Amino acid sequence: MALTKVIGNGLGAVTQDGAATFNEGSADVDFRVESNSNANMLFVNGGTDKVGINTNSPTGMLTIDSGFLQVDVSGTQGIRVGSTDQIVGGTINDGVIQSATSKAIRFYNGGTESMRIRSDGSVTKPLQPAFLVQSTATSNLGLNADHTIPFGTEVFDQNADFASNTFTAPVTGKYQFNLSVRIDNLDDATSYYMIQIRTSNRDIQSIHGMSGYDADVNFMSLSISALVDMDAGDTSKAIIGIPNDGSAQADLTDVARFSGYLVA
Repeated sequence: MALTKVIGNGLGAVTQDGAATFNEGSADVDFRVESNSNANMLFVNGGTDKVGINTNSPTGMLTIDSGFLQVDVSGTQGIRVGSTDQIVGGTINDGVIQSATSKAIRFYNGGTESMRIRSDGSVTKPLQPAFLVQSTATSNLGLNADHTIPFGTEVFDQNADFASNTFTAPVTGKYQFNLSVRIDNLDDATSYYMIQIRTSNRDIQSIHGMSGYDADVNFMSLSISALVDMDAGDTSKAIIGIPNDGSAQADLTDVARFSGYLVA
């Protein structure tokens, strides 16, 4: 190992050509580097295997005390990670992730963006399960049956979880579902018309009785909105049910809509 000590203006400098290893014998000794005004600019605790910046008492594998970590690209400020009082001048030590240049903060899973916090504070999650589907044809509804509502148009299906009139939960969580249908030519002799959001764990129902009508009804809209618990692999369908009375004259129109998304 070649060492050269250069002394000038009362200061010492050491230059090293080649590799250098400190504490090869794994002794319980510390390594410390001072700056002009900081005795612990860099501190390696040999006993606890932890590194401190601006502290000689690191509590994590790497501890930065009274400061924040900043990652730049080609001299342009990028992302900062630290606490409230260090980054934005607050007095509460909340954890903070901040774009140093008022740009978006993006999160990636592998090479795919999974979340973006824009500079205006809005959050987009392009892989978050969400769908909206619509029926495309009018169908006559038979008696004494639960009919799965057919949806021929996918307005959107983010994460591709909807197929064959069925949503399949990709992960365990709480899902918000919304269903709206219009039924034409309702028979006043039929006891009721009922729509359901049928999930693996439970059914959510909305029922409309027909006993108060003295004539057939030209059209009627029914809707449901519900927050539902689902396990990964559970399914959800939109159902319309009619009892075995009256006549099979009611029609499900092509404006039925079913939507849902993962909330938490």
